[in-house]
Amino acid sequence: MSAPAIRFKIFSVLVLLSTLPSLAWAQTQLVQYNPAGLGHVDETNFPATSVTAPVTSAGPMALVGATPGGSSNSYDARLWSHALTPNLGEYIEFSVTGTWNAHSITHPWFNSSFGPKTVSVRSSVDSYATDIATDSKSGGANLDISSLGALTGTTTFRLYYYGGTATDPQFPDPSATDVVFIDPAGLTVFGVDEIPPSTDIQITKTGPASVVAGSGS
Repeated sequence: MSAPAIRFKIFSVLVLLSTLPSLAWAQTQLVQYNPAGLGHVDETNFPATSVTAPVTSAGPMALVGATPGGSSNSYDARLWSHALTPNLGEYIEFSVTGTWNAHSITHPWFNSSFGPKTVSVRSSVDSYATDIATDSKSGGANLDISSLGALTGTTTFRLYYYGGTATDPQFPDPSATDVVFIDPAGLTVFGVDEIPPSTDIQITKTGPASVVAGSGS
C-alpha cells in the first residue's frame, strides 16, 4: 500500500540562532609585570618580567600622577584622588608591541577599605577617550579587552583607579593610605590564538515552493 504524499509550501523561513554555546579559544599569557622576589621596584619605570610571542616587546609599567610607595616585592601606588570617577591625570601605563588578539588584563589587588575600589582601562586605540572595561577590587582586577580585537604595532594601556572615600584614620601617615598594591602574581596581559567568530547564524528561505516527501510502498 502506498503512503500518501505529503505536500506543503514554504513561504518564508527565518531562523536566528543566538544561543549556541560559545567556543573555547586558547588563552595565552603574553606579558607579565611581576614584582615578587624583586625587593623594592621603581613604580615609575618597572620593566616587564616576561614577554611571549606574538608580542615582541612591552614597555615599562609607569605610575603617573599618583605617588610611588616603598613596599618590597610589590608594585605600590599611593595617594590616589578621592573621587567616584577617574582622575585622567592619575594612572598606571604600559605598552604592548606585536600582532596579537586582545583578551584581558588581570592583577591581584590589595588596599585599604578607604582606598580606590574601581579600576578602568583605556587605550591609545581611541586616544584614551573611552573605557574599554571596568572592574572592582573584589577578588582582583579582571579587565576584558577583547573588544579591541586584533592589534598590530604598539598599543598603550592606561589603568585608572578611583572610588576612594577618605584617608584611613588607622594610619598616621597619609602616604600609607589610598594604596593599590599589585602583588604577588603581578599584572598579566592575555591574548587568544584566534578571534572568536560570531555565534549568530541567520538562515533565510523565501518562497513559495512546493516540497514533496514520503511517497512509496
